[in-house]
Order: sequence, then structure tokens, then C-alpha cells
Amino acid sequence: MKLIDHFLPDFQFNKIHEITVHASAPEVYTAIKELDMSNSTMIRLLFRMRGLPATALTMKGSEEVGFVLLGEEPENELLLGLIGRFWKINGEIHKSDEQTFVRFRKPGFAKAAWNFNVRQLKANKTELSTETRIFCTDNSSYRKFRLYWFLIGPFSGLIRRKILSLIKKSAERRVSVRF
Repeated sequence: MKLIDHFLPDFQFNKIHEITVHASAPEVYTAIKELDMSNSTMIRLLFRMRGLPATALTMKGSEEVGFVLLGEEPENELLLGLIGRFWKINGEIHKSDEQTFVRFRKPGFAKAAWNFNVRQLKANKTELSTETRIFCTDNSSYRKFRLYWFLIGPFSGLIRRKILSLIKKSAERRVSVRF
């Protein structure tokens, strides 16, 4: 059972992206932990449009803007969570921890879980995927999020695919440096 299944088993929206990386699972996982999106002009621009600070462009920085590390299984899965009213300009992020995230049901909000899943295929071949799940706490937030997702979803997907590409490049560079 994946961590995302434990923390957000029920959801109304989800999106999965994956990529094959020519590196070992430990190398891919290290690249996830050291993720730095500041080298991507597209991601910097989209984050700026959303009003997110430059510090949000790293894994550690994502926690500073409200993401909480929900769980981690080293070399297998890393799971982040976020609660807010994402359809509003400032997102109205609700600070939480692991227990708050699981129990949170206050009307008018949505919970987002975002994982990185690593699966070793061969010695130097790994499948890296990311899944985003959204649970809306009531019908009103569901309707608002649905419209938001219709407009923002394609850009969110673009960011996720670019992140996977950055992780792949970093992990594969680690392999090539060794040889």
C-alpha cells in the first residue's frame, strides 16, 4: 500500500505522470530530495504568476509555502500534502501536520496529496511517477475546484512533467559522473 493511499484514499480528482530514468532507485530518490526547480524558466514563471516565492522552487521551500511532508519511505515514495482554497488568488493555505491532514473535513476547502513514487525496474532503470489527488470537503468546494482544475490543470500537469524531467536529468547525471 502506498502512502498516498493511506493519507488520501478518497478523492474526486487525480492525475498521474511517469517517466523512465536510467539510474538506480537510490539515485532517483536522492534527486527527488535535492529537487531544485529554479533552473526551469517555465516553472519559475508559472510559480511567479501564482504568487509563490522563489523559495518554493525546492523541496524544502515547498514546506515553507504550506506543503507538509506527510510521509516518506526512502527510495520508494515521498508524499506531500496541502490544504487550502486553491481556487482563490492567495490559495488560503491552511497550515497542517500529518494528523490534521488526515482528519481535516472543514467545509469550503480542498486537500491535495502529491507523491513521488520510485520503482526499480532493472539495475539502472527506474520508473518515476508522481500522482496528485484532490479531495474537496463539500459540494461548494467541489464545484469551485472543478472550474479551477479545468483552467489550471493543464499548467499543473506541465509543471509535474517538467519536474519529472528535472529529476531524471539530475539522477542520470549522477550515473554519468561515476563513469
